[in-house]
Amino acid sequence: MKNYPGNIKHNEGIPNDTNHQYSPADKAFPNHTEIQLYERLFWSTFSHLTEISRKILLLHWDNYSIDEISEILNVSEAFVEKWKLLSTHIFIKAVKNHEDYDQLH
Repeated sequence: MKNYPGNIKHNEGIPNDTNHQYSPADKAFPNHTEIQLYERLFWSTFSHLTEISRKILLLHWDNYSIDEISEILNVSEAFVEKWKLLSTHIFIKAVKNHEDYDQLH
């Protein structure tokens, strides 16, 4: 059994084309203010989810399978699947309704 991870892995913004030269104007590298907005939007929204939702999403984002998540949390696979879908829906809706969302898109 795997240990519960304490971090979120983030692979976005990693270029697939290693020959491409990125400039500061590229969206792949947001400026400091944008990064702060993304972080505030993410964490303020994420912190309002229930504890079980946060645990399931963190494990899911760390590429744990439904079976592994159910084993770690000692709940059924059906419970994990239902809460993963529900939590994802709630999280996305909350992000889109966040006051900072319009500033980033």
